[in-house]
Amino acid sequence: MFKIKNTMTHVDIYAWIQECGGRLSGRRIVNIYWTGKYWLIKIHGDDKKYLVIDPSRRICVSSVEPRNKGIDKFSAYLRKYINGGFIKEINVINFERIVSMKISKGNAEYKLYVEIIPRGAAILADHDNTILYATKFMEMRDRSIKPGIKYVLPPGRVNIFEISSSELKSLLMKGKDVVRGLVRGWGLPGEVAEEILYRSGLYDCKHNKPETLSETDVACLIDSLNRIYTESRRGIGYLIKKNDQYISFTPYEPRVYTEVYGFNSTRTSSFNDAVDSYFTSLEALEEAKERERALKAKLEKIERAIIEQERLIKEYLEKARHHETIANTIAMNYTDIERMIYCANTMRERYGWDYVVKCSGIVGYDMSKGIIEVVIRGLRIPLDIRIGASGTMTMHYRLAGEYKSKAERARQALEELKKRRNEILNRISEIKFEVLKGVRPRLWYERYHWMITSGGYLVIAGRDASQNEAIVRKHLEPNDIFLHADIHGAPATIIKTRGREIGEKDIVEAAYIAACYSKAWKLGIASIDVYWVKGSQVSKAPPSGEYLAKGAFMIYGKRNYIHGIALKLALGIEPVCDEIYGFYERVIVGPEELVKERSIVYAIIVPGETDPSETAAKIIKKFNEMIQDIPILITDKEVLERIPGRSRIIGFFKGSVKKDQIECLRE
Repeated sequence: MFKIKNTMTHVDIYAWIQECGGRLSGRRIVNIYWTGKYWLIKIHGDDKKYLVIDPSRRICVSSVEPRNKGIDKFSAYLRKYINGGFIKEINVINFERIVSMKISKGNAEYKLYVEIIPRGAAILADHDNTILYATKFMEMRDRSIKPGIKYVLPPGRVNIFEISSSELKSLLMKGKDVVRGLVRGWGLPGEVAEEILYRSGLYDCKHNKPETLSETDVACLIDSLNRIYTESRRGIGYLIKKNDQYISFTPYEPRVYTEVYGFNSTRTSSFNDAVDSYFTSLEALEEAKERERALKAKLEKIERAIIEQERLIKEYLEKARHHETIANTIAMNYTDIERMIYCANTMRERYGWDYVVKCSGIVGYDMSKGIIEVVIRGLRIPLDIRIGASGTMTMHYRLAGEYKSKAERARQALEELKKRRNEILNRISEIKFEVLKGVRPRLWYERYHWMITSGGYLVIAGRDASQNEAIVRKHLEPNDIFLHADIHGAPATIIKTRGREIGEKDIVEAAYIAACYSKAWKLGIASIDVYWVKGSQVSKAPPSGEYLAKGAFMIYGKRNYIHGIALKLALGIEPVCDEIYGFYERVIVGPEELVKERSIVYAIIVPGETDPSETAAKIIKKFNEMIQDIPILITDKEVLERIPGRSRIIGFFKGSVKKDQIECLRE
């Protein structure tokens, strides 16, 4: 029961189709990508952007921008056949965990099957159900998935909504106990079976034999089953959390989780969002664990290397002390040692090597090496009679120095290893903090320059002529506010009022976006005027006989000017506590007063000479230094996207948001 849910059930797929099937029908496919784990179908006109195709696991519409988008063989085939086509309909097949999508392109029609089952696959077939390509090809006992043959569905379960109550009772009796009767006989997921039992008042009887159930009990089970499926059509989702980790999600109120097991449940306004959030968080957790395992493997190697370096340092220092002791002993007993060497040479020349031990103090010899061994103050010292006492002493001082140098190099290597160990430990801590933090969603307006004013109004501005065109054509409504810096080469900027009256403060705040992202920044101008008009005063229709270039527009009526907007932009890190995605951070920009109020830390930039990428790197580095106990997971790229051009940083500051004010962290 407590195993983390890692795939959508047929109840989940049924609920998702109810919510999203109609919304996606008629949408055009813009592109197809491979992320390295699953496939993405980019949908035109959908703010959430991507349809996730993850065989064996999930299908949903996602608002999360993946880290990697590429192409593999399957996505290449999809691009060839269905890119630019239209989704005609999406269905679940017979309440199975198989989704069927009909797609038309020109005069051709295709079918994309997504099997969210063990060893599942995504299969592209033509109108006649002949397989064109698949995510994997398989030869199974009951069917094959290969190009050129007909697609055949896997053996399915009985559709429990198309049989009678007596047949349902008969299927229920197949289980060894009641709960297994629901799982195996009715084909229900375990969590749904337990929910049905709990709602029917039969939870304590789940391990009883099915034969013990009365007709009334069976009727209650059937009624609870129908109620759960009815709830699942509402499009509402529930995320279930045990301690600080999501363990499941449902399209119905999970009473058995909350009332029996005491887990926390968060209701979401969209079941699709619950699926997206759950699996994105699960994948982030899995990825974090993989990175943590890899780092711990490196850490183990480093720990072994540290032990070895410490052993070597000890060994080198002991050898250095040994050679230094010998050299010092020779120095302090130099005359006696010279006498011994003289005696050894005399005896060797007159009588042979066997007689050198007759000299006082000499206890052994090695004729092949020209070595005699003497004992001085209890220390056994080998002496080379060819180089004498002076040469031997010098040799041992040299060896002592060499071993000290080796010990020092080993100590430096040890410090480097310890530094690497600390870096890895910090990275492991950051990974654990990443898990605590939620997955950062990419909202539709983040493709533009954007800001939220102090009054809560959304401001968007175009990054280029195409976006300027899109903003005016798709997003500008009559009661919105349109702003433009008084210079050629400025973004079309709008404030989405949603029909509300807007104050002067919000318009002035928005003017900073219009000014700072204009050509004036690149020219190094200190300030510029910005004008604003109602959306109804802006038109893409040129005067008779004239032509408007892409991204251009006509303004009719009086313009309202805001004079002297300073080209000084605050850029900060805003912590967000999201109901669905949990705690994450994002980069915000605007006038200093606004950014300071919402940020943990922020920087002020003005036009300058430093390259934007270098500026972004400096900002991230300084932010991390300022908040050492809360690692910032914002990337250089996210900061870079908000920098208007070559800049100069004029200061770093703490924002008004403190760590203990972040509700997600306090929990």
